[in-house]
Amino acid sequence: MNKVATEIKLYDYIYSSTQKEFENALSTSKGGDITVYINSGGGDVFASVAIHNMLKRHDGKVTIIVDGLAASGASIIAMAGDVIKMHNNSTMMIHNAWTFGAGNADDFEKLASDLRTINEAVVNSYKTKINISDDELKSLLDDEKWLSAESALELGFCNEIIQDENTQDNKVENEEDEEDEEEVETTENSYSTKFMQSDAFVKNILDALGGRKNDESR
Repeated sequence: MNKVATEIKLYDYIYSSTQKEFENALSTSKGGDITVYINSGGGDVFASVAIHNMLKRHDGKVTIIVDGLAASGASIIAMAGDVIKMHNNSTMMIHNAWTFGAGNADDFEKLASDLRTINEAVVNSYKTKINISDDELKSLLDDEKWLSAESALELGFCNEIIQDENTQDNKVENEEDEEDEEEVETTENSYSTKFMQSDAFVKNILDALGGRKNDESR
């Protein structure tokens, strides 16, 4: 059985049907390496957890690349990567499980209890990757935290930041321009010094000649 390297693009909200799309792609790869590109605001928490677990048990290497946004359920899926990469201008958002409902006080009390249980699944999805304490994670989830690539890397939500090549090229060009300007300035200062020395030399000669003439006139 030949393994097939496969790319999956998660560029939409996560629905229950999204699970089937991932299942088909993983089956087609026959255990080959998987790259998942993400730009998603999240969606169904149970579908997100299911996709996370599908990727975790996949035999091949799983690489996650956040192209734009990995928010809510999409960040849960991202945590399944063996390698998680974020572009330097991409974002990740994490938060507690939430929903909406209708009913009486008892219904809402049960709903709150259910959400706390669901939130444990969310927390467990992150804990395999991050390098912060449970209390710190809880604080981030409570704050509905938006993370830059740099912050995500520092906290352990990603392993690598993809730098913009154009930005790097511009940085190199700017550094080279600055070096050229410094060389020009140094050269100009050198020439100025030489000219000043030349002026002083000529003045000394003229002064000497003038003094000699005065002596001859005496």
